[in-house]
Amino acid sequence: MIEQYSPSLYRVGGGTWGVGAKQCSMDGDGNVYLIKGPAGGVLVDIGRGLTHPIIESNLREAGIEPSDVTDLILTHSHWDHTGGAAQWQNQYDVRAHLNAIGADWLARGDHRLVGVMGPDSEFELFRIDHPIEDGEPFTAGGVEIRPTFSPGHTPDSTFMLSDIDDRTVAICGDVCFGIDQQGDLGMIGWLCVMWESNLLHYRNSLQRMGEIKVDVLLPGHGFIIDGAAEVRKTILASLETVEKLLADPLRKHFGVEPR
Repeated sequence: MIEQYSPSLYRVGGGTWGVGAKQCSMDGDGNVYLIKGPAGGVLVDIGRGLTHPIIESNLREAGIEPSDVTDLILTHSHWDHTGGAAQWQNQYDVRAHLNAIGADWLARGDHRLVGVMGPDSEFELFRIDHPIEDGEPFTAGGVEIRPTFSPGHTPDSTFMLSDIDDRTVAICGDVCFGIDQQGDLGMIGWLCVMWESNLLHYRNSLQRMGEIKVDVLLPGHGFIIDGAAEVRKTILASLETVEKLLADPLRKHFGVEPR
């Protein structure tokens, strides 16, 4: 099952974790988006790797062969967004783009940003063809992507803008989400000292995001957020959550005070 948002934008995987979105898979994958570019297909995140055949089938339903996918944009290193990357590269030799901070961690064998601890984990290391630099535009599938490093959830989280079908689309990964199970806004990415979550950085990232006019927000899990007013409301609600956590002395070990 696919979800089409515009002539060039689809969700072809993910939709899980209990927020009520239509599910394209059932194993906890992050969302997988397809952008049809003038020079090939672009996948945004790729899930854990357990639904590879489902994503292939969904791509064909969207009118593109998996072999026509040229680029894989990864929002951050977490396993539910990158776990299938090596399999896609082995089969289709797609070019992978990942935040340069995450690329550096993986290059030195530190897998904490993936969410696993050591070389004996099931995570299969993928090839990083393009370490994304902060503020440096790049092209994937003929589509221009404008990245901004947005740490907080993880040090390598990236907020990316692109103009797709005459709308400003933002890819935010797990920096913020839409409504939760109760229909409330304000969700943020899971905080964990293992992958160095940082509330001060999180606040700065959301503040910067809230200053940008965006028509469509593509979160790493759950519903797409459509409309500039809704996007801004979503970002500000997540910022409010971070501010509340910053005011809670029990949460100050998340980058606020030395451990």
